[in-house]
Amino acid sequence: MKERIARKLDNAAADPKRFLSRFSSVEAYKLRVGEYRVIIDVDWDRKRLIVLTLGHRSTIYRGPHRGRPN
Repeated sequence: MKERIARKLDNAAADPKRFLSRFSSVEAYKLRVGEYRVIIDVDWDRKRLIVLTLGHRSTIYRGPHRGRPN
């Protein structure tokens, strides 16, 4: 799974608008990798992706980045 996530991040870095979806509750983006989600901030000026957190889709949306306790 680690390699799959790394490969997907490389693809998203090359073309962020194609691979990233807007994360509705915070100013961030999400990347879908099978059952996992990667929450990402984008530095559009430097064309960099900053991974904020990642995890299984059943738990990732309950993390501290949403302002709620786990």
